[in-house]
Amino acid sequence: MHKCYARSMRLNLCILLVLASCGSDNSGLVFEGETGVPTATQLVAGVPAVDVAFASAENRPVLLDTGAPVTLLSQQAFSEYPPGETATGRLEGFGLVFPSFSVSMVDLFGETSPCDDPTPTGLLGMDLLGEFRVDLDYREGKAALFDGGDEGDELGRDTGPSEEVLFELVGGGRISAGESTRHVGPTRMLLEVIVEGQRRTALVDTGSSMTLISQDLFAQLSQKERPTLCCQGVFVASTGTQTAQLTRLRRLRVADTEFTNTPAMVLSDDALFGSLSREIGIAVQMVLGGSLLRLFASSIDFPLRSWRLRPYRKLDHVPEHEYRLPGFTFCKARDAGKGIVVLNVFQGSDAEAKGVRSGELVLSIDGQDLTQLKEREIIDLLGKKADGQVVSLDFRALDGGTVSRDVKVEELLPKF
Repeated sequence: MHKCYARSMRLNLCILLVLASCGSDNSGLVFEGETGVPTATQLVAGVPAVDVAFASAENRPVLLDTGAPVTLLSQQAFSEYPPGETATGRLEGFGLVFPSFSVSMVDLFGETSPCDDPTPTGLLGMDLLGEFRVDLDYREGKAALFDGGDEGDELGRDTGPSEEVLFELVGGGRISAGESTRHVGPTRMLLEVIVEGQRRTALVDTGSSMTLISQDLFAQLSQKERPTLCCQGVFVASTGTQTAQLTRLRRLRVADTEFTNTPAMVLSDDALFGSLSREIGIAVQMVLGGSLLRLFASSIDFPLRSWRLRPYRKLDHVPEHEYRLPGFTFCKARDAGKGIVVLNVFQGSDAEAKGVRSGELVLSIDGQDLTQLKEREIIDLLGKKADGQVVSLDFRALDGGTVSRDVKVEELLPKF
């Protein structure tokens, strides 16, 4: 599953900041230390997060977001700064120190999620990432920054041959962050892909949980036997929370590498794609996010405009049947001993028919206590069930009472 935080609900995440109308406050970036230090990452909503420190604060998790033109920190987490202020201070991360780095304090991830994932405290944007070669290893949970000309080893073990893709950085202008306005240069990472035989322009966004396609592109794809699943919540920084349906792409080709059965999300409207297209003057109908990026180790050299991707030979970090579920997505409850929290209940599922509601707690599956199991272990447990098999679930309902329901485990997003 792909999750994120927006207010108190854990949702799929697509944080794309759309410019209002050039150099950045952090142009001429100065740093100290050795580049190429492998740094531990954890996936939050399918987005890599690393610990960084700003000013006098201790290390806190921030998302690595190539879709964010500038770095943003949550004003709730850094309450000593007024909301909307652009603050300049010492930033530490990746084994590097940036002695004078500007960030914008905005309202991000303000409320505590019911899930036990760490709540991110900001977004590390292109005003920092865009100065480096950024290596990401989704499988091993590592990231590193390399300076121009560095010949350091690429992250990623047990991968196939490296594929090089050239891209453009486009866009730029004024961006409103809180009450402040900042100026940025080109930050949008664009490349050409082929979606089921159709050549399209795509934006690469490590800050998006899912690969996104526009409604217009979705309508142009063959609908024969195409799986769709409704509905899941998604938070888009420029438009707020909206619903979306899930689907799969039969074939997606990036350079000479072809991926099949890639999960993708279709937003309820195309406002995001319209805003992006107006900003850069090019029609964009696709965002490559976590549901695709997790399939390979990435080395994105922003100064050289070169992206190396190496598909993993084994995908044991991706559940084989991640959408074989009892009609709803879930997360491990933040409070110990409370099992899992129901998030999205899908339309037409047996769970919906049986009255399962978002926010309820599931305490056991077929009598097996869930409080000591990790979320991935629960996903794998459900993945072993046969499609259509009935499982007995014990719930703590929203009114505080307990109820047992027999619910079908369904292949909610079957592969082609």
